Amino acid sequence: MDKRLSQLKEAQERFDRNNRISIPKIQRVPIFLRQNERFYKYCSPKIISFGPIHHNAKNLKEGEHYKLLWTSIFVANYAKKIDKDDNEACKLLLKKIEDNIENVKNMFTEDAIEGYNDNDLAWILFVDGCSLLHFMGNVDDQCPNALNLKFDQLMHIWRDTLLLENQLPKNNA
Repeated sequence: MDKRLSQLKEAQERFDRNNRISIPKIQRVPIFLRQNERFYKYCSPKIISFGPIHHNAKNLKEGEHYKLLWTSIFVANYAKKIDKDDNEACKLLLKKIEDNIENVKNMFTEDAIEGYNDNDLAWILFVDGCSLLHFMGNVDDQCPNALNLKFDQLMHIWRDTLLLENQLPKNNA
């Protein structure tokens, strides 16, 4: 009987832990919606992932190349602004994320960051954040080649930036 009572108490504690009023977190679309393939295709990125949920998805390899390119451009521009070399600018930006990784992790549900160690997650967020900032600062549907894109790619990436499972946290640190 004690084992059964402990299971009940454990279930109540898990419920309480998961249902505390807190800041909204970046999370996966609920499983009952993901199971509907017709619906879920509208939740999945087509070209590029931002954040850990779809990171390393095989169908998004093309987007990884763009993110690395855009990150390198963003870091180079930032380096010029702070009068440092690219390597130093990169270290400064990455360190900002690493120093705040616990706060950043709290902006995601546990299952969204499951399997990532702090260093890998910081790198993902660094590359994704820098590339997204570069994209947002240079997106122009009249001139998609400014981002080395064709018009259709630009439209897919623009759509991908709006998806619920493809978000980055905002941190004021």
